Amino acid sequence: MLLLPALCFAKEWGVGVNYPGLGVKCSLDKKNAVELRTQFGEDVFVMGPRFYHSISSMGKTVVYGGGEVDYLTFKGAVTKGSGFVFLGFAGLEYPVSPNVGLSVDFGPAYISLKDKGTKEKESGIDLVVNIGLTYYFKGGEK
Repeated sequence: MLLLPALCFAKEWGVGVNYPGLGVKCSLDKKNAVELRTQFGEDVFVMGPRFYHSISSMGKTVVYGGGEVDYLTFKGAVTKGSGFVFLGFAGLEYPVSPNVGLSVDFGPAYISLKDKGTKEKESGIDLVVNIGLTYYFKGGEK
C-alpha cells in the first residue's frame, strides 16, 4: 500500500520475483527507486521496503547500492517470534530484455529476533545475497 501513490507517478515500475519472494518496485527518478518486498520460506515471513540508488553503469549493466528494513516472523519446533532486519547492499542489474532485468546484490544484515514465549532475544550480523528478476512497465509522466 505504501507504493501505490508512487506507482501512479513513476515513469517506470515493475513486479519481480526474488529468491524466495515477490516485490513491487517503482522509480522515483533516474537514479533512485523503492521496492516493497516479501520473502518467505518454511515457517518464516519477511516484509519491508527497500531503497535503491544507481551509482554507475557498465554498458547496459547498472551498479547500485541501497538499504532495506524488514519485519519478520518465524515459527520453529519449540520457538515462535518476530524481529527486524537492517540490510545495506551493493549489486548489479542487467537487462535481459527491454522489460526484464536480472539483478544480484549482497551485503551485511543486522538481524534481531525475539522469542514470543520465553522473551529471549538474539541478534547478529550475517551476509545476505539476493537474486531476482523484475518485469518493468511504463507509468505516468512526471
